[in-house]
Amino acid sequence: MSEVQATMVPTTLWLREDVGDTQEARREVRQILEGEDFPTPKPTRLLQRILQIATNPHDGDIVLDSFAGSGTTGHAVLKQNAADGGNRRFILVELDPHIAQNITRRRLEYAAREHGSGFQYLRLGETLFTPDGRIREGVDYLTLARYVYYRETGEPLPSTISPPLLGVSQRGVAVYLLYNGVLKDRSPKGGNALTREVLAHLPPHDGPKVVYGTSCRLSPATLTAWGITFRHIPYEVAQ
Repeated sequence: MSEVQATMVPTTLWLREDVGDTQEARREVRQILEGEDFPTPKPTRLLQRILQIATNPHDGDIVLDSFAGSGTTGHAVLKQNAADGGNRRFILVELDPHIAQNITRRRLEYAAREHGSGFQYLRLGETLFTPDGRIREGVDYLTLARYVYYRETGEPLPSTISPPLLGVSQRGVAVYLLYNGVLKDRSPKGGNALTREVLAHLPPHDGPKVVYGTSCRLSPATLTAWGITFRHIPYEVAQ
């Protein structure tokens, strides 16, 4: 409101005849889920109206609903895509496992069948970091590797890796991860630090390199000469 320059903001009124109401939404859920009830669903038509205004059908827009509930948002995205040939995608998040499995998922399965589309159902694993930004104890090499490689390149971790080399990005940057003694103790502290000895055992790459490790014992001049950018674990991982 403080940013509005005009003396009056635009107003609008969406009638139940145009966008539905809670009663319509509950009937829809019960019909789809064969009697299963959900107390506060939103009308699919209401979400479709919002999508028509707020998204571009052909730009691959991603719609996020972090309180998925009955899955109306995902249903509306699939229905609107079918109506206008759009390629919108959606991410739904639901913390209650019963609702996620027995309501949200089942409704999206119905919507996908009805509108010739699909979705992925994923469960989140343990958190990677502690509240103070440290890597949580017990995180294995592959889990951290997936996070580091995506954070660095914006690409998924390759299906096969040769630790400590995680892969070479499409931009030609090689990403290395020194963690959990992957080099079988080339010291100090199990080869998690970038030293001259560790450097000599890194898989070669003729191009820029990014190395993640607990510390770096090489001078800035040496890093420059080898085309290496060093990133400190955990501080430059948790940013």
